[in-house]
Amino acid sequence: MAMYNDIPDHRYRFINFVGDAFVVGAGCGSTFHFVKGFRSSPAKGGGGRLAAAVRAVCANTPRVSGSLGAAMAVICALESAVSLARQREDHWNSILAGTASYGLLNVHRGASAAALSALFGATFFTGLAGAYLAAESWHGRLIVSGREWRMKDGLPALVPIRRISIPAAATAVVHEDPATASAGTVE
Repeated sequence: MAMYNDIPDHRYRFINFVGDAFVVGAGCGSTFHFVKGFRSSPAKGGGGRLAAAVRAVCANTPRVSGSLGAAMAVICALESAVSLARQREDHWNSILAGTASYGLLNVHRGASAAALSALFGATFFTGLAGAYLAAESWHGRLIVSGREWRMKDGLPALVPIRRISIPAAATAVVHEDPATASAGTVE
């Protein structure tokens, strides 16, 4: 039971997912390359280990975050296309989009590498969908068991968190009063 619905408009969802992937790539890439640069630099000379770690972060993190952002752009575009084609929002959209995007991102390596990558993408996204469903089920049971415990102790029961939906853009309707809308007269 999620607290928020997905962003309903595919354009804004695309921007949100790509930005999140870029930030995650920057954070994880910075940490990985800092540790790698720190460990691989000599202990003495050359400006020190800390300077080598910072140079490794500056040299490699933009590439990692850009690659992850581009991969998420392909995944999100394909997921939106599958969702619009199927006229449904479910986990099959992300599984199909992940399979296709992993295959497309590795098609330059050849057909067998693209097929193997697509199989990996299908496995990975199926695992993510299964983990999401398991966490959602566990959270629902946790709410029910917490409600039972609280009621047994004489406390008010927990209420499940309702989903907050983002309303669609409202259209403005202008009504003219015929009595005041005289043609061309100014008072």
